[in-house]
Amino acid sequence: MILLENNKSRARIKPANLFFIELIIILLFFSFSAAVILSVFAAADYRQRRSDMIEKAVICSQSLAEVFSVTGDFIETAEIVFGETNEEFYDNTAEIHLDNDMKPCDNGKITLFMQQKHTETEAGRLSSLEFEFRTSEGNLFSPVICESYFPDKGGAADE
Repeated sequence: MILLENNKSRARIKPANLFFIELIIILLFFSFSAAVILSVFAAADYRQRRSDMIEKAVICSQSLAEVFSVTGDFIETAEIVFGETNEEFYDNTAEIHLDNDMKPCDNGKITLFMQQKHTETEAGRLSSLEFEFRTSEGNLFSPVICESYFPDKGGAADE
């Protein structure tokens, strides 16, 4: 009788080898899981920093709008809100470089663009200020427009 298959010559996987294969598969699973979790944490950290930056820009915008409604002049508004700045103000426009805490600095990541317009009427002057905060990635939020009206003294409104 001819034996078709010899049981002794058949290669068998020993329990120790099976343990090492399972260990490698588990390590691969955990390393892939760790890579995914780290990328999720990195994205969450970026979004949190961006959210903080937008929140500070909104608070700064509110301060700018409130001060401009009283002064009606964007240079005076910038000096009151930011203090002394090294920026030069051009004809009704300004660029102020800010750091992450909305403080003026030379090489800030955020740039505040301001532009003022005046409209003279018989009864007074309407001043409007448009400003926006920009980063290298684009605008933090859409431009803000605030206005201030100053009536003329002795005009038709006083009679």
